[in-house]
Amino acid sequence: MSETKNDSAWKKFFEKHDVLKKIERNGIFKISENEIREFREPRLVVKFDHKLNLPKIFLEHKLSILPITRGDYAIAHFETYHELASAKKPIKNFQLPSHIQSLDFNKIFSESIALNVAFASGIIADFMEDKKILLTAKGILCTGKFNFEINSLQDDSKYRVQVENSQRIINLCELLHNKDLTKDDITQKYDFDERQADYYTSAALYLGLVEKNNAKGVKYTLSAPGKKILSYSFKNRQLAYCKCILSHRVFAKTLKKYFRSGEMPSKREVVDIMKDSDLFNVKSDETFERRSSTVKSWLNWIVGLINE
Repeated sequence: MSETKNDSAWKKFFEKHDVLKKIERNGIFKISENEIREFREPRLVVKFDHKLNLPKIFLEHKLSILPITRGDYAIAHFETYHELASAKKPIKNFQLPSHIQSLDFNKIFSESIALNVAFASGIIADFMEDKKILLTAKGILCTGKFNFEINSLQDDSKYRVQVENSQRIINLCELLHNKDLTKDDITQKYDFDERQADYYTSAALYLGLVEKNNAKGVKYTLSAPGKKILSYSFKNRQLAYCKCILSHRVFAKTLKKYFRSGEMPSKREVVDIMKDSDLFNVKSDETFERRSSTVKSWLNWIVGLINE
């Protein structure tokens, strides 16, 4: 895997300040924005929304970084991430009040809009079990001094990455709705490592939702069909994604087999369908096996929509 700019900046920083030895001795290492700026702009290297976005040296030594003042940070074996399990409870439906015209359930393309919709529709009040909860300040604000505790991550636990999730392809399209992105941008903004970024961009290209723009470096942009789909209502958008998937013979034939038998075909059966479909550039049994998992995963997503 190639080294990102963040990987390189943090590697040089750790070497200059002997960070690992100081953490081993003191349990923590504190730094300022000015010290970081020598190697890269701080705002680009201190915020990691997902564990996989952490620089290599952090992942290798089970380290994380937290802000402790405006402009100062601490590096230690912090347990800063938690893997959320899929919810198994029945889905609740919420509606926006009819008099609100500035929010639209079908056009939620940023965290800020999602928060406003969640509050206005009553989702937050329901989740917090507090009908009187109010939305007050947002954005960057200062606090007084306060103490907090956080678990230490000093064990041999490992995390598993799910790479066959068609919902992630939809999320990628939503990311690209606002602006074109490079692969590094996608890796940084979402819970992807470099291999996953390759997987999901290739999948979106395969479905015709995304295009490559080589004018100023390799950037990914929404295709005309991708832009059109994002203008649809939520239900029609999901149906359009299904149509994109099922326009490919392998998926259509496998789903037909599922409807006939009432069971999702086995990997072996999917591989047989793939071989009969003359797939481009797929030759080895290992590749067929791997792609069959993707076919089943995407179709399980479609079947899940039918059952909702």
